[in-house]
Amino acid sequence: ETVVSPAYLGPLMLVVILAAWGLAQAFEVSSILACTFAGIALTNARHDITRAAEGYLHPFGGFLFATFYTLAGMRLNFALVVPVAGLVLLFFVSRLFGKVTSAFVAMSAARMTRAVRRYLGLALLPHGGVAVGLVLIVSNTPELAHLTDVTTAVALAALAINQLIGPSATRFALTQAREAGQDRPRLLDFLLEQNIVVDVTGVSKKEVITKLVNRLYSSHDMNINKDAFLAEVLAREEETSTCLGEGFMIPHISIMEGDEVRGVLGISSRGLDLDAPDGRLVHAIVLLAVPKGEKNRHLEILAAFARAVTRDPNLREQLYHARSPAHAYRIIHAEDGSDFNYFLDDNLAPSQI
Repeated sequence: ETVVSPAYLGPLMLVVILAAWGLAQAFEVSSILACTFAGIALTNARHDITRAAEGYLHPFGGFLFATFYTLAGMRLNFALVVPVAGLVLLFFVSRLFGKVTSAFVAMSAARMTRAVRRYLGLALLPHGGVAVGLVLIVSNTPELAHLTDVTTAVALAALAINQLIGPSATRFALTQAREAGQDRPRLLDFLLEQNIVVDVTGVSKKEVITKLVNRLYSSHDMNINKDAFLAEVLAREEETSTCLGEGFMIPHISIMEGDEVRGVLGISSRGLDLDAPDGRLVHAIVLLAVPKGEKNRHLEILAAFARAVTRDPNLREQLYHARSPAHAYRIIHAEDGSDFNYFLDDNLAPSQI
């Protein structure tokens, strides 16, 4: 169920920020850290609204960042930087090492792809809001008043270095991870890691599709009754099999409101006997909920997958035997998977642009 209408998403974000700030002031803890953790909690609780929230804050986000760093920069006394240059370098290196190491450990625990594990920390180099927050904590703590000048000079000088070389570091990390220029909408953007299931089991189409519908509803905010959705998919499957051959199946219906394609991918390395027309076991099933306004999108996805699984046996076998959701995600979103995960604007006819 929808607790907050999308129309009130922006005000909700402001309420969360102000509430976190106010509670931090009341309990005498860092307001910046409180807002940071509030954002982390909200994003993980409702990951599906993250982009919408970013879109709401985008128009004045630049102004807030500029104001934040301008006020922080006004505290930097260059006369104090030279005597503590060694500490500045030590702090910069330690901070970089901490970002890279902690990102690698966290992403390894989350079973993310190798590129994410190796380069996420470097890509985060420009981020320095927490460091500024810690400077403010020191400056506002009477017991640490004698360290305020040195701490401020070290932290802000190192932060200035981060801001100067950070964008280049982020660009390098994105390039090395082959993510540069990948922010345009692609055909299979809806297939995130949390929407992929490996080791799917079942002895009938109904059992397999039911499991995928359950995953779809657990990972998406659906506005259609689950039982009705399942019944529609099964009825559609009874009418005409969606098995494409070569071990691929794409059950789908076009009853969703809105403009976002939603779906999940189920993979079985052993294969499922689902009475495919070509008699082969099914290894990959994409369950789709297509918006009414995007009636042709499922045909694009169907055609792209059909082309990929028939033209490239190597890619097909990699996908069918993916060891984990992260592994399957990497195969689908890799550059050599462009046959079925292409940029949408590259595929539009001139009359459609």
